[in-house]
Amino acid sequence: MATITHVFTNHVAEMLGEDRELIEAIVSNPDNLTYGSIISVVHGDDETITALTVDGIDELRQMLADARRSPEDWNDFLDCFVDDEELTARVKAKSPRNNRPVTIQTTDFWEWWYGCGKSCIPTIWARRPTFST
Repeated sequence: MATITHVFTNHVAEMLGEDRELIEAIVSNPDNLTYGSIISVVHGDDETITALTVDGIDELRQMLADARRSPEDWNDFLDCFVDDEELTARVKAKSPRNNRPVTIQTTDFWEWWYGCGKSCIPTIWARRPTFST
């Protein structure tokens, strides 16, 4: 297993083009993703924030894509993974969008990271970045 050098917090929903509260509801249960994909970061006395690894983001993206195969699968997914009935109703009211392929490029991460991305298409990174000298 590769060493984790980056984790992602609030902006995961934006990266995936998802509802922030939906993502928070899914990752609030650490059993929903593989062990080590969800990390709690302590940043003060009794203050923590939940973060995802790159692998965790990719797993979450795949989980959501699988759930969106049909409206029935999507509704079942929401019923199983989201405890908040109001959130579930709000997300169900929006039709599940079509699953288009997600571009997997490491360089897109760095463009997004520095705020000069080429587009607003959500991107997931499957490998660690490489540096040339």
